[in-house]
Amino acid sequence: MEKPIVTYIDPDGTVYSEQEHLKRIREKYIKNPPPGYTAEEIRNMGDEDLLDMDYFLNE
Repeated sequence: MEKPIVTYIDPDGTVYSEQEHLKRIREKYIKNPPPGYTAEEIRNMGDEDLLDMDYFLNE
């Protein structure tokens, strides 16, 4: 079974693939880790965990 194509749309209307979105949010949180995290933890975080963290921080 093929993995579904997931896209993300920024408020300015720019469309990103899931991999590009992961790259962008990983870089964002490495530069400015949320409270309780270090840049190293973000760097080593799995994709699903990173997406979950981003979702809950922005919800």
